[in-house]
Parts: sequence; C-alpha cells; structure tokens
Amino acid sequence: MEQNEIKFIVDYEAEEVKVSGFSELEGRGGLYVGDGMAMFWGEGWRNHELFIANTQTGKIRKLSTEGGTMLVDDSEIDFKSIEKKCRYGYKNARNKDIRYAAVNRYDCFKKGICAISWMIYPDGRYFEDSDGFGGEDNDVEFVYAIINTNLDIIEPFRPVDDIKKYLEELRSEIG
Repeated sequence: MEQNEIKFIVDYEAEEVKVSGFSELEGRGGLYVGDGMAMFWGEGWRNHELFIANTQTGKIRKLSTEGGTMLVDDSEIDFKSIEKKCRYGYKNARNKDIRYAAVNRYDCFKKGICAISWMIYPDGRYFEDSDGFGGEDNDVEFVYAIINTNLDIIEPFRPVDDIKKYLEELRSEIG
C-alpha cells in the first residue's frame, strides 16, 4: 500500500488516533504519545501486537506479532548484556518470545525518542498457585530499547538499571 494513502486522524485533546489506508490497523484506535507519534496495541489480553506510527510521515512499524514474537533484527537486541544480567529471561530474548506482558512504551516520545520496554520474564510469583506453590525466587526482568521518530531502534534492547534517569540524560544531550 502506498504511504500517501495512509491517513491519520489525531484527537490531541483525547490523545486518540485513528488510521485509514493501512489494513492491519483499519478501524483500530491508537494512543497519541507525543512528537507526532502514535501507538496501536492488539485487541484482547492475549494479543501481543504493537505498532508504532509517525502520524506526520505516514511511516508505521510493527514491533510484535499477535502471537507474541518480536519483529526486530538481532542487531536490535544486545544479547550479551541480557545474558549477563537476565538469567531467567535470556532464552525468551534469544527466541524473541513475548510470553508474559508483551512490549509497551516506558513513556511518551519527547525530544524525538522513546523507550520501549519488553518484559522477558515475570517475577517468580507469576508461577504460584493460590497456596504459593510453584513460585520462583526471582525478580521481573525487563529490557529496554530506545526508538526515534523515524522508527529506528537507535539503542538495542538491553537491561537498564534506571530507565527514567537514562532517558533524562539522553534527552538532555539532545538539547
């Protein structure tokens, strides 16, 4: 489909976006997330889709499938740092598997960048039954990527100790 056929209707007050001319998102509502950007999630709690769109250029990137697979290149994931710091979730990262809480935005686009979060492993309580049996002794494992308004991942998915502080530093460098 030609990009010039894609049209966005943005309600800035309600922070809602509708798109036409892109069949996968036809009729689906999205969220305006700043800097001319919108995000569209899959419908239903088992749908793991995430689309990011630049409403000004008409460019759309699908980051994950409905079935729970990340649609990123290996170069967009820092496997070495994940293997070092995320012992439980490394296999899910290696397989690009979104088994637990999918991908999401950490915050909105500001100064042209946004952090995308990916939970690669839940905390051990996820596996408990009502009596606490089956739980694991581990914390949730998140990795983050930095994406720009051109929909390029400019920093690969990797563990970040304090993503809020890191984003503040990156944005202050931008000016």
